[in-house]
Amino acid sequence: LLATLKEIKDHLAKINYNNLDALKDYLKIKVNLTYLKLLEYYIKFNNSSIYYTIIILYLLYKHALKAL
Repeated sequence: LLATLKEIKDHLAKINYNNLDALKDYLKIKVNLTYLKLLEYYIKFNNSSIYYTIIILYLLYKHALKAL
């Protein structure tokens, strides 16, 4: 997810926003803010045991619910 947002962010950085047919500035701003927020959470939870516990439980419950 973070890599995809980085690609979108890099693509939006190359757009000439002075062109009238270009995407709006708010799209670039929202992508940048989302990327920074996700990066903050990845850094915060990367070394946390709770992060790994949640990921494991999510996968277990995800597959259990699909089996129903």
